[in-house]
Amino acid sequence: MPMDNPVVSGLLQKGVLKRVTNIGDGVFFAMTISKSADKFLKEIHLGINTKKPDNELRRIFSNRPDEQKIFCTKD
Repeated sequence: MPMDNPVVSGLLQKGVLKRVTNIGDGVFFAMTISKSADKFLKEIHLGINTKKPDNELRRIFSNRPDEQKIFCTKD
């Protein structure tokens, strides 16, 4: 995720996101969500509702930033 993004940097400062490694590509680093935040995070917070039709989910996923698209696939 891009560390220079204001939302990402804010979530890092608050401990919601954590860097997984110090190795990155420019300002992009692998991150994970903290265990305390993960307990409260639901699909609906991510804009994912598994009851939506596949074409609607594809539309939602295709409008996300590029760094998030690799995680937004439905099997």
